[in-house]
Amino acid sequence: MNKPKLLGSRRTLFIRCILLLLSVAVSDVAQAAPPPPAGAKTAEVYTAWPFDAKEAARRQDETAKALGTTKAVKVDLGGGVAIEFILIPAGKIHDGRCARA
Repeated sequence: MNKPKLLGSRRTLFIRCILLLLSVAVSDVAQAAPPPPAGAKTAEVYTAWPFDAKEAARRQDETAKALGTTKAVKVDLGGGVAIEFILIPAGKIHDGRCARA
């Protein structure tokens, strides 16, 4: 009897777990990050929302240039598996909820 595949293949599950761990780690680092050292490259933190795809591409290009990096990085995980990270410019958005005191 075949068992149902609830979450897909083991490789898919592994990749999902890695992405979840990375997202948690990145959010923790972003919240606890100390201020950048003097002379460090910085980029604008955008606050104007919403915006269209053309504006998103412009912000991505501008941020990559300011930080002296590329817009995408591909990492080989081995075994024929690779993951691509895309630069997402920093931003702040207010979702309409009241701030808690």
